[in-house]
Amino acid sequence: MNTSLIKKKEIGGYIELERYPGEPYHKNAIALNSGRDCLKYLIRLRKIQTIFLPDYLCSVIYETCKKENVAIKYYSIGENFLPDFKNLEIKDSDFVYVINYYGLLSEQFLAKLNGTFPHRIILDNSQAFFLKPQKGFDVIYTCRKFFGVPDGGYLYTYDKSKIESKIELAKSSPHFAHILGRFESNGSEYYKESGKNEKRLEIEDLRAMSKLTANLLNPIDYQSALEKRLRNWLTLDSSLRKFNLLDLTVSPLGSYMYPFMIEQGKELKSFLIKHSIYVPTLWPNTIEEAKSNSWAYRYAELIVPLPIDQRYDKSDMNVILILIDDFFHKQPTTTKG
Repeated sequence: MNTSLIKKKEIGGYIELERYPGEPYHKNAIALNSGRDCLKYLIRLRKIQTIFLPDYLCSVIYETCKKENVAIKYYSIGENFLPDFKNLEIKDSDFVYVINYYGLLSEQFLAKLNGTFPHRIILDNSQAFFLKPQKGFDVIYTCRKFFGVPDGGYLYTYDKSKIESKIELAKSSPHFAHILGRFESNGSEYYKESGKNEKRLEIEDLRAMSKLTANLLNPIDYQSALEKRLRNWLTLDSSLRKFNLLDLTVSPLGSYMYPFMIEQGKELKSFLIKHSIYVPTLWPNTIEEAKSNSWAYRYAELIVPLPIDQRYDKSDMNVILILIDDFFHKQPTTTKG
């Protein structure tokens, strides 16, 4: 037998991570290394030269467009997170980047948007992982906002088109320290490692999703995660709605977090963090760059994004509510309306 024809494969030795059964939630999407890689992919696929970005956004989106040599223009985000395109000259060749904040944009609004800018909308569902892709849109999802992986993103193109050249697979194994560390210890001990992971994603070139991340996403009980997030949202909303400056008439499908907006938002964030309820500011760059009288500035300054993910249940939500109630008693606030 000619052994040179046998494909070389390691057999024996120590055992690696199991290959898990199951399938990803977005099994028909293009699996890439991150949400920003999804944007890079689209810029190259669609040959985007000019893009309109919202004034309320993560700096990563701006930086990605800048690195890809795309001309950037801006539009404002108004009340209820709705885009304001008035008085803008948007050409037929321009693309518009729309963020579905907390998954709150309605199907009716998105359908209308697609009619206005057919096949030129990039819909960012990074905060709405469980929403299925809307027809007529290029749609971006990210994995690490929702699950215990350091990277991973999904992209749907409205016409199912793809880049013809092969994209190199990412390598994720060196970047799990903060994920594995928090499993056995406190997240605060691995905060620096989490930051390092963010930094490396900023500088890496376009990559396909790693085999490791794809493997870990396969066995997740997505339906259970969705239902837990929804229950936690409803628990918080039933108590906080009367104080919330946002009109949350819709309970989105498995949202990223619960957006609680009050005039003392900045102070409440500090109070919760002191009590080990880790809430982010979305986004610090908006506070630095947006006009102080804009909705974008107010959202970044006043919204307290509260954790509702599948790690937690009603008892955890009650802890958050007790702390917020304590905050209210220590510092006067007003109910809306």
